[in-house]
Amino acid sequence: MSRETGKIVGFDAITGTFNRKTHDAFIQVALALKGGIVVGNVTLHEGVKRFHGPITQGSGAFSGISGTITGRQVGDGTKTFVTLHWQL
Repeated sequence: MSRETGKIVGFDAITGTFNRKTHDAFIQVALALKGGIVVGNVTLHEGVKRFHGPITQGSGAFSGISGTITGRQVGDGTKTFVTLHWQL
């Protein structure tokens, strides 16, 4: 959802794995936006409210994309803010 307009700008799909020994979660995400799809991944560390990872690929208008995904959990962890920084 756009912070400026409050309108939906795309859709996401996530999947991941959890390492019981390290208590880390590896999350893969795909974002369907107008013009194409952006794919990336992040690692979440137990007790750490911030995370980051690479944008790994894109399609359509996002073909050749590179960049990073950063995010932070807010409050009791029921909300997460995510930012993508990219170059084409």
